[in-house]
Amino acid sequence: MAEHIDSTSINNNLRYRFEYLSKFLNFTNDDIEMLNYFGQIALPFIPTVVDTLFQKLLEFDITKKYFLIRHFSYTGTLPINETELTFQSEQMAFRRSTV
Repeated sequence: MAEHIDSTSINNNLRYRFEYLSKFLNFTNDDIEMLNYFGQIALPFIPTVVDTLFQKLLEFDITKKYFLIRHFSYTGTLPINETELTFQSEQMAFRRSTV
């Protein structure tokens, strides 16, 4: 029988989401230690990686459309169509700052 995962908790409880992902990916304590170690090394590169990722997401209509939908805690103005959504848009700046 499949293990039940509560969709409300996975969307609203960071700890619950982490525990689910840990099970799903078979994370061990050793994996977590390595991620913490490499995280310190990677930290200076994160802004560049995030910007590159978001620029790539805007290159395809199917991923660009995702950002026309209001999600989570963004309360600003949403672009009406894809042509109004740019890397510098308020929505995209908010998304990049929350990653």
